[in-house]
Amino acid sequence: AEDGIRDKQICLVGSEMCIRDSLQMLEEELALAPGQGPDVATELLDQTKREIKRLEQLVSNFLTYARPAAPQFHSHDLNEVLQQVCRFLEADFRASEVSLSFEAEPMLPSVELDETQFKQAVMNLLVNARQVLRGGGSVRIRTRAGSGGEVVTEIEDDGPGIPEEARDRIFDVFYSNRGGGTGLGQPIARQIVQRHGGTIDVETEIGKGTTFRIRLPRRHPPAPVAAVPEPTP
Repeated sequence: AEDGIRDKQICLVGSEMCIRDSLQMLEEELALAPGQGPDVATELLDQTKREIKRLEQLVSNFLTYARPAAPQFHSHDLNEVLQQVCRFLEADFRASEVSLSFEAEPMLPSVELDETQFKQAVMNLLVNARQVLRGGGSVRIRTRAGSGGEVVTEIEDDGPGIPEEARDRIFDVFYSNRGGGTGLGQPIARQIVQRHGGTIDVETEIGKGTTFRIRLPRRHPPAPVAAVPEPTP
């Protein structure tokens, strides 16, 4: 519990610093706009739009991490859920010239999960993989049944790998070794997986790539039913 409170405090302070610094930068850039030619003004406007979009994403990620909704578990076909994620990101990967493939284990048992939250966790990991890859790289998703009755989702890329000094920090809030990253995508993914009663671990090798491995239990105990108070006479 103390770690969660500390992470949220770090998240709040970090968000405030990022937003304040970005607003100051925008103010300085916009102050240069009067008297500039149309080409410069257009470029400043484009930069402003990009920065506003980044800030919107930052605030959205912060709220997701700081105020996570309780997962609503329902039985799902994990392969179908992941196939939908792949279809949603297909154009984005194609535009980045990164290959995205899905290897589904047939007859995979159903799993109880919060579809919206789990999709968010997987998308965070996939988008991060796409952003660190160069054109021509590839990302592969695989599913399988675990030896302990759990279901396993693996997200593997053939990117540069994670430097040794960064491996213990990749799930820290606001840590990013990639320029322009918010440092919240992977912490949010881990938070979602943990709230599903699962685990996420990482294997990486410099020059060969990285694999995120998510293990989820197939079933969850039913939520307790709140007692209905007896009517007062």
